[in-house]
Amino acid sequence: MDREQPFTALMADARRAVVALDNLSLRDGTKSTGRAVRDGKDVYVRLLKGALKAERQEVRGVGLDAETRCVHYHSTLDVVAIRMACCSIYYACKDCHDMLADRDIRVWPRSEWSACAALCGACGCELTIHQYMNSGCRCPHCNAGFNPVCRNHYHFYFESEGAV
Repeated sequence: MDREQPFTALMADARRAVVALDNLSLRDGTKSTGRAVRDGKDVYVRLLKGALKAERQEVRGVGLDAETRCVHYHSTLDVVAIRMACCSIYYACKDCHDMLADRDIRVWPRSEWSACAALCGACGCELTIHQYMNSGCRCPHCNAGFNPVCRNHYHFYFESEGAV
């Protein structure tokens, strides 16, 4: 399928336009389910079918691959997307959120850690914050490995355990 195929604009503003593209063939051989354009650069959006839910989850980020790796974090273990507390949208990482969203990140308060806010990019399974933090760096559904270094970034997404 040609990258220049016509598409339907869903939303446009001075900073970006999000457009619908069904089954756009990407260089990695996968299919896109959407595209955002920001500052003249393409940002592909993937929708993953949730393993535990019937609906598909949207994941936003810059340079996403089929398992939610982005240009910022792209090791074989970087397969977790986080639902941001500020907007309830999954992003590949905080840097992707900073580049694409029009709001600051808000951390999930401890009182809401039973909310589903982590998504395995390998299988689409949603995890609560408690499940994600206690997963042993593996998806409990498909056993995909998660990057253990991501623990160093919890404070960007989740209220620190010592906070009052």
